[in-house]
Amino acid sequence: MNVSCRLLLMCLPALYSATALTVDVLAQEAIDPADPALGRPVDFYMDVYPILEAKCLACHSSVVKESDLILENAESI
Repeated sequence: MNVSCRLLLMCLPALYSATALTVDVLAQEAIDPADPALGRPVDFYMDVYPILEAKCLACHSSVVKESDLILENAESI
């Protein structure tokens, strides 16, 4: 068996896992956008940043930079 075939066989489980994950994510129901009716303009650091801090910054900060995505400030997004 040549090197190309061996590499392909070694990568198949990872490719399958990535495909299965993508299908699972796409199968989830979409979230309908809703007007928060704040009565004021949205403020990044007051309204958006707390959500990013709780859900995203562990992997997407200037320290970690997973996938080169930094979500710490509006400019980097």
